[in-house]
Amino acid sequence: MMSFLISLARNTLKRGGVDSKCPNCIESKLPKSLQEILKDETKRKKLIIFINPPYAEATSGMTPAGTGKNKDGVALGNATYERYKDSMGKASNELFAQFFFRIYKEIPHCKLASFSTLKYVNASNFVKFREKFKAKFLKGFICPAYTFDNVKGNFPIGFF
Repeated sequence: MMSFLISLARNTLKRGGVDSKCPNCIESKLPKSLQEILKDETKRKKLIIFINPPYAEATSGMTPAGTGKNKDGVALGNATYERYKDSMGKASNELFAQFFFRIYKEIPHCKLASFSTLKYVNASNFVKFREKFKAKFLKGFICPAYTFDNVKGNFPIGFF
């Protein structure tokens, strides 16, 4: 039985894994029905991805120590950061921006709906990001951050 599983794994890897995004994966964690949607361009156009991405910004030399505004090691050094940092510019320091960019690039024609800060809409660190992230705005709303549990601060959060 073990030799059969090893043979199956080798054959899967020779074919490029379970999908093009994970050539080393033998088994996908995604349900088969979702895998089929992702592979089919027509079905993918109807796919809506709802996310509430994590909000963490990589520490920079300009961040005052002990302010708690940024966190070491959260946004830098992961595969998404390494793959897209040149295309995203300074926005690659933001974990939520990495989520957006990866979905935009790797699941084309889907619809992305997310609660997020408005940084990607107007912040100067996101100029390069906006040049590449050409998502079409359909509908949305803005609400104060304090309407969410465990969120401190007085800033807008948008659902776009």
